[in-house]
Amino acid sequence: MLLTGPRIGSSAVLEVRVLALQNTSAVNFGGNPALAIPIPVEHASVPVTSLQLVGPLWSEAELRNAGRLVEVSNPLRK
Repeated sequence: MLLTGPRIGSSAVLEVRVLALQNTSAVNFGGNPALAIPIPVEHASVPVTSLQLVGPLWSEAELRNAGRLVEVSNPLRK
């Protein structure tokens, strides 16, 4: 039996694409550098949490430095 996904152009495919891009499309289209940092939390029942930092164009070095500061300042960091 051949299993197929939703037809290209169907509303299901569009919905998946919209959900995947809803938080990142403005950054992607703008070309801004972005960095996602995993943030450990105390309770195991909380899913993985992350912080997304977005900088102005050509600010990759400053963004990396900001990310490093966030990582080292978290007391739950291993």
